[in-house]
Amino acid sequence: MHKALIAAWLIVAVFSCDSTPQNEKHLEKEQGKPKSSNYSRLRLDFGEPVQIDTTPYVMFPLSVAHEDRGFIMKSSGDGAYYWNIIFLDTKTGQYHLLEPAKKILIKAYDADQTSADEVINSHSIYKGKTLFYEVVTDDTNHDGKLDENDAVCLFISDEAGNNFKRISPAGYSIRSWKILKENNKVLINAVSAGSTKDDDADQQIVPFVYDIQSGASARPVFATDFIEKTKKLFNRQWTGK
Repeated sequence: MHKALIAAWLIVAVFSCDSTPQNEKHLEKEQGKPKSSNYSRLRLDFGEPVQIDTTPYVMFPLSVAHEDRGFIMKSSGDGAYYWNIIFLDTKTGQYHLLEPAKKILIKAYDADQTSADEVINSHSIYKGKTLFYEVVTDDTNHDGKLDENDAVCLFISDEAGNNFKRISPAGYSIRSWKILKENNKVLINAVSAGSTKDDDADQQIVPFVYDIQSGASARPVFATDFIEKTKKLFNRQWTGK
């Protein structure tokens, strides 16, 4: 009886010793398998390449097909939004993203082309080939996503897609803009960033001016006291008060 008990313990010990390495090998095998990534289901939609004037730089607008409703994007047609833009230097073969760090939506860009989908204002880019972009950067209406109902900011970059920076004032959403090529200034009409399409008609448009050469922050074109005096003048002329 004693010998039988010893034999049983030996059998258990053998199987236990044998199973441990097998389990470890199985675990190592499972860990070594490539895991399916969420991004593997994404599809990058490359827009038509756009050459920047006569430079060697080419833009590839990027849209993404995906199911994340926290980042709405239309891939084509009127009102198309782009996730990012790849800039390619055809001389060197080097390329990079316009904005590699922050989550944005590019509503439109001005690369001095003629396509209605791509150009906001019809003009020739002034000397220096600064590029302009209308961009959504923040969820200003707090609905949990970036879309056409959030504030739109005006950004610029150089012809190579570097030095991407915002030039419209903080707290405002742009409604229109125009380049003054003669003095390298940009006139920007904007409204409070909290406004939506439903209350646009009730929003006060504020004209701003940005000096591209100095790079100073955009400032209001008209002083507050002038605006107040103008309102009083209208009120006196048309209501007699």
